[in-house]
Amino acid sequence: MSANPTPTSYYLGVDTGATKTHALISDRAGNVKAFVSGGPGNPQSIGGYHALERLLSEMTQKACETAGIAIADIRAAGLGLAGYDWPSQKERFYQLARSAGLPERTALVNDAGLGIYAGTAEGWGICVAAGTSFNCRGCGPDGREAIAIGDGIRWGEGAGALELALKSAQAVIAQFTMSGPETRLTKLFLNAFGASSLADLVEGIVSGKHRVTAALAPRIIEVAQQDDEAARQAVQWAAECLANLAKGAIRQLGLAGQPFEVVLSGSFFKAGEIIITPMKKSVLRLAPYAAFHILELPPVCGGALLAMEVEGGLTVEERKQVKVNMRRWFKEEGKSTCISSIHMRHLG
Repeated sequence: MSANPTPTSYYLGVDTGATKTHALISDRAGNVKAFVSGGPGNPQSIGGYHALERLLSEMTQKACETAGIAIADIRAAGLGLAGYDWPSQKERFYQLARSAGLPERTALVNDAGLGIYAGTAEGWGICVAAGTSFNCRGCGPDGREAIAIGDGIRWGEGAGALELALKSAQAVIAQFTMSGPETRLTKLFLNAFGASSLADLVEGIVSGKHRVTAALAPRIIEVAQQDDEAARQAVQWAAECLANLAKGAIRQLGLAGQPFEVVLSGSFFKAGEIIITPMKKSVLRLAPYAAFHILELPPVCGGALLAMEVEGGLTVEERKQVKVNMRRWFKEEGKSTCISSIHMRHLG
């Protein structure tokens, strides 16, 4: 293997999440050679580090077989790992990746960080990720990192689909106890759980008989769009929580007074302007030069771009062309279901 990257050098990106894992191999120009999917990859929920090691090994082998290359042909890898939350974990996750067969040149970020590499023009900025749950990561132009806790509302953060559903359940309970107004959310929850009465519903929620899940979020948003006050407040709360994640990262990196990009990644943003507009307004009060984008590529593409950065970085034009080629491949291969939006939408 040559000491310097060539157009036919191969780069691996891996994105492990709460519900699925993606692996992608591309060349230096962004021509995708393999894209494969697997199961969930957070070690906290799949059986620990050894389970993640097996998953990484299997996904890497599967991607290499699809690409028709050997693992030894991969020059560098970029991993976005759910459950990689603190700097103290870096060495443990790195050694795990090496044991799974990944190359010495392997860079690690939290899975929310992949949106920065896949979605920004210069490879730095902020990514707010919101799907089943949420997280936020930032990278400054000087390489400094910003983090959120990303571990649910018990630490005062939010919000993805699950947190919105829990907040809405609180409104239903408030109707039952008469500490809050009547809401059409109650009918939604009654139908969802087949409860015989409001009392039966609330007892089931509180006792754990009825499990409040992220699947309720789309219908909650529909109720909010019908001007139900409790549902509207829950959605407004979720938008403000997401804005607070971004604002925390902005303050950590000292970006409030300069232009930078905020990438919005994940299925929660498919709700559209009911979430995006209030979130954006809140962030712009702190950082008036922020530019917002919906992520145009699967986050795993950011892993491959991160891998390329390991070998000395990319120019703005090189990074742009890599993403153009990746986007073209996904469009031509009919994998648009993996993409939040085929075309970048500027939310100016």
